Amino acid sequence: MSVSIVGDGGRWDRFVEASPDATLFHRWPFLKIVEKHSGFRLIPLMAYRGSEPVCAFPIFHRSLGAVRMVFSPPPGVAVPHLGPILGPAYDGLKQNKKEAYLNAAIEEIEGEIAKLAPNYVFVSAVLRLGDARPFQWSGYDVRVNYTYVLDLQRSLEEIWEGFSQECRKRIKSCGRYDIAIERTADVPTFYRIMTDRLGEKGMNSPIPGESYLEDLLAAFPDNVKMYFVYSGEDLASVALHCEHKGSLMLWMGDINVRRDIPVNEYTLWEFIKDARARGVREIDFEGAAIRQICQYKSKFNPALRQHYHIFRKDLRGSVAEWAYKNLVAKKITVR
Repeated sequence: MSVSIVGDGGRWDRFVEASPDATLFHRWPFLKIVEKHSGFRLIPLMAYRGSEPVCAFPIFHRSLGAVRMVFSPPPGVAVPHLGPILGPAYDGLKQNKKEAYLNAAIEEIEGEIAKLAPNYVFVSAVLRLGDARPFQWSGYDVRVNYTYVLDLQRSLEEIWEGFSQECRKRIKSCGRYDIAIERTADVPTFYRIMTDRLGEKGMNSPIPGESYLEDLLAAFPDNVKMYFVYSGEDLASVALHCEHKGSLMLWMGDINVRRDIPVNEYTLWEFIKDARARGVREIDFEGAAIRQICQYKSKFNPALRQHYHIFRKDLRGSVAEWAYKNLVAKKITVR
């Protein structure tokens, strides 16, 4: 196999559209928006078998002082998954061919990453990457992370019956309120509500600023959607979703402004009904690693799914990681 840096967004996106592993975050315009707002340099790597592209791996590089870092995705942009995605031929291979295919691709790409001499490397892989051994064999550490996924390829009755009794009761209780869900592009209000709520918890915004969201909404009007939920004339909740290839992610927000009304449960049920009617096959609740948040998400009876965090660091990278986690990251949350 061989590896090259892709400079053609059309060629990159053709592979992304063909890959069953790809997320919206892998799309070329999304990557370029992340590069613009993150302060990291995008390096879109593609592995080839002959002339056939077999693996795309977008990485982001930055040097801060003497520390060289490689991320996929970079921090501070609220992207939960990135890392390598494989071509459509991979799923149809026998196991020995799959391993040879994946091992060769990761080995070649790792050679490109090594040229950057990074002190710290971090990858949050997509859910479909089920084999992280090639990274381990290349000297990386691998940690399991979690999210919740709700299967919509069932009847609404079955989905509803899966909710906890308390959840169903709270949804029904909203029937006495005049609740309306409206799509919006009012980024300043969304951003203010999100940052105010996080500020109450001593946390910073998980994204670079309003212009980041504005760029994403403009670039992906069919994929990234912002909603305001009203009770009468009062704003009751805000949410930001992203959708790609039949999967809907509850990405940011779900902030209950009217805390006296269980509006989030009600609106999620409305989103579930709408998504299922449009042929969406699953909803990703985006994250299941924080115990307090899991208490809320699990009452919708989603399935627990695993994905990998892959990382490697030297001494200088360990110091940088400690500083980031203790001085910055503990004040940042995605949801």
